[in-house]
Amino acid sequence: MAPELLEEENLSSNSENTAISENTVAAVDGVEILTKEELDEKLIDIVERFEATGRETTPRWRNQRRRRIVLEAVHAHVLERYIETQDIEVTDQEVEDAIRTELTYRFDDEQLFERFLNGQNTTREEYFQQRRHDLIEEQILAERGSLDPTEEELQAFYQQHRERWQEGDRAHVSEITIRLRSDASDERVEEKLQRITAARDRITNGESFADVAREVSESGNNIRGGDEGWIVRGRRAQLARDGVEELIFSAELRVVTDPVRTQLGWQLFLIHDRRDAGIRDIDEVRSIIYRPIAQRMQTQLRLALVNELLQDKEVQHFEDQWGLEEEIN
Repeated sequence: MAPELLEEENLSSNSENTAISENTVAAVDGVEILTKEELDEKLIDIVERFEATGRETTPRWRNQRRRRIVLEAVHAHVLERYIETQDIEVTDQEVEDAIRTELTYRFDDEQLFERFLNGQNTTREEYFQQRRHDLIEEQILAERGSLDPTEEELQAFYQQHRERWQEGDRAHVSEITIRLRSDASDERVEEKLQRITAARDRITNGESFADVAREVSESGNNIRGGDEGWIVRGRRAQLARDGVEELIFSAELRVVTDPVRTQLGWQLFLIHDRRDAGIRDIDEVRSIIYRPIAQRMQTQLRLALVNELLQDKEVQHFEDQWGLEEEIN
């Protein structure tokens, strides 16, 4: 999905083109790319989302969004036509791998992914095709420049925003969960205990915690090998109620715990590391700072390519169809 553009260009008016409809708000080389109805629909969606946060829009704000919608439609059109001329293939497996990575680092689990799709009013198939398009675009941009931040860039961003990384006592935790209802029978409790004990035995006999978690854990983080990330003391009330918080801040590091009965069922924990309150090290926030820097780099490369493509295009903007409002100072 294309990132938000960093800058806007001057949009000039031109209402003389008989090859397109009277409801056209923008055209490229005589081809209609956006109608008044489409512009209005996109604006309504943006306004509703913004006002749902309790804030109000103004005529100036809405006009700015109208201009941006038109600009992005022009950019998307010329880039799409260029992509169609490139002989680049992305396999189904590559798309599936990319989505699986997103599940791991963006959506956390399948349920959140489903909620994301519903919120975007899109299907899995549509999202699959969009991700294929994105991967093709990334390959094109990668030929024009790096899409991966260097260690120096990550370090610079980290140092510039050190105040963001202040955090309390924390532990890096992985877990395996065998779910069990609170009102389960004694037989069911024993059955689940045997399953979690068997998982622990496999780990103590040499299998990796992550591999066992991916296979047997019934927690949403099983796709990440049970990695729960860094847990901050006092941040999760349920962990304190179950006695898990005390456990993860006292258990021996890098040694799998005995089975623990919690509200979720039977659980095993592996404490990779612990840190005292203070500024988080860069290794704790690397994945957090990587994505915005990489996205900015991709946006810059995309904008440069689009501007090159526009040099050979005739872009027409029909501002009388935009519905621009009078701006009151």
